[in-house]
Amino acid sequence: AEYYFRPEALIAASYYYKDVSSYIGWKQSPVVYNGTTYAVSSPTNGGGGYIQGLELTFQTPFFFLPKGLDKFGIYSNYAYVDSDLKEFSPANNPLDMTGLAKNTATVDLWYAHGPLEARLGFKYHSPMTVIYGWSGADLQTLETEKTLDFSSSYQINDAVGVRFQVNNLTNESLRMYRDNDPNRIGRYDVYGRRFLMDVTVKF
Repeated sequence: AEYYFRPEALIAASYYYKDVSSYIGWKQSPVVYNGTTYAVSSPTNGGGGYIQGLELTFQTPFFFLPKGLDKFGIYSNYAYVDSDLKEFSPANNPLDMTGLAKNTATVDLWYAHGPLEARLGFKYHSPMTVIYGWSGADLQTLETEKTLDFSSSYQINDAVGVRFQVNNLTNESLRMYRDNDPNRIGRYDVYGRRFLMDVTVKF
């Protein structure tokens, strides 16, 4: 359901439910070859389950603010996902299905007036299972991430425009852990802030 209460202003909500008859995951099994036992990972059909979720969206220009400030606006989105589908590993405490974060959210504060546009964006997701590396069996948990980015652009004329971006303003790190155990760190990266500036020229 969605409701437009002003031009470019929206409130929306949606719910979904999926019945999954069988989930294909990666499972490690012992295989004997020439008298030697190897651990082989391969796609395997697992049991079924469900995936359900709720998504909420709200966006609006700040039309209710005094002149000048009404050029600002906000876009926000929140999604909740629930599922009973599990991976095959670790056997005693299986990971949740790959790629499903229980909570994700986005909030963008923007400004647009004439040739100038600017946006401050915040993104969040709760922990989720991801595939790390070349093998689909290499599953890790990606911890909660909260990132803040800034972008702006200025159109000098019909032919020339300038853009400036700063990603990861708060210097958020990336952390993964193995076997559903936060103490078994699989990866820890600190990327720092990233700056980008470019000029676009149309001929």
